[in-house]
Amino acid sequence: MPKRLNEDNPLPADWLENFMEKADLESSFNELGGLSHFYVEALRGSIRSQQLRFDEAWEHFDRANELSEKAPENIPNLIRQFLLHIWCFENALVEAPLVEGEFEPPELQIPPIPEEILRDYPEVKLVINLRRYSEALLRLHLGHFEESAEIYRALIEDNPRERGETLAQFYVGLGACEHNLGYKDESLRTLENAGFSLLAGGRLLNRLKQAGILSAVYQHIGEEEQAESWMSYLQAQPCPRATIEVYSRRGQILLERCTEKSSCLVI
Repeated sequence: MPKRLNEDNPLPADWLENFMEKADLESSFNELGGLSHFYVEALRGSIRSQQLRFDEAWEHFDRANELSEKAPENIPNLIRQFLLHIWCFENALVEAPLVEGEFEPPELQIPPIPEEILRDYPEVKLVINLRRYSEALLRLHLGHFEESAEIYRALIEDNPRERGETLAQFYVGLGACEHNLGYKDESLRTLENAGFSLLAGGRLLNRLKQAGILSAVYQHIGEEEQAESWMSYLQAQPCPRATIEVYSRRGQILLERCTEKSSCLVI
C-alpha cells in the first residue's frame, strides 16, 4: 500500500478538506487551537497570510520553524517543511514588492527522483512543481520575464493531466509574462485558457484566489469586461463573506503593485 503524507497526521480529522472546500478562514484557524505540531503552526501562519495579517503570519511561521527543528526527519515532515518555506515566501511577496536587482534568484536544480519515491509519495511531484512555480513567480517579480515564461510553459507541458485551479495559476503567470514581453494577443489567449481551467473546477479556496488574480490582471491590461466578470464570479462563490473580501482586497493589492511597477504581475 502506498505511503501517505498524512501518516501520523497532526491535523484534526477532515480539517484540510473542509478548509479547502468551505474556505472559512477564521473557523479553520480556530479549529487548530490547542495543537502544537510545526505543520499546524505553519498552517496558522498561512491562514493569517491569506487574511493579509502579515505580522501575525510571521509570528506563526517563526514558531513553526523553531518546532520543525525538533521534528522527526521523514518524507512527510520534509514535505511539510518545504510548504512552510513556500508560505513564508508568499507572505513576503504579498506584504511588500521585491526590488529588481536586489538579488538574483537561485538556479533551479532538481536531482532525478527514483520512481519508487514518486509512486509511494505522489506529494513529491507536488513539491517539485511548487518549487518551479515559486521560481517562476520570483523571476516575474524581478523582471526576468522570458525566464519566468519558460518555467510556466514547462509546468504546463510537464503536467498534461493537471486540471482546474492549479493549471489556471500556470496559465495566468504565463499570460502575465507574455503581456510584459509585448505579446499581447498571445497573452489574451493564455489568460482565456486560465479562465477555462478555473471554470473546470478545483478546490474552492484556490479558485477564489485565482479569480481575484484574474480580475486584477484583466483590469491592469485594460480588459474591463473580463475583470468585472471574474470579480462577479468571485463574489458569487459559496463561502463566508469575509473570505471573499480578503481575496477581493488581495486582487486590489495586486493591481496596485502592477501599477507601481508598470508590469503585469501575479501574487
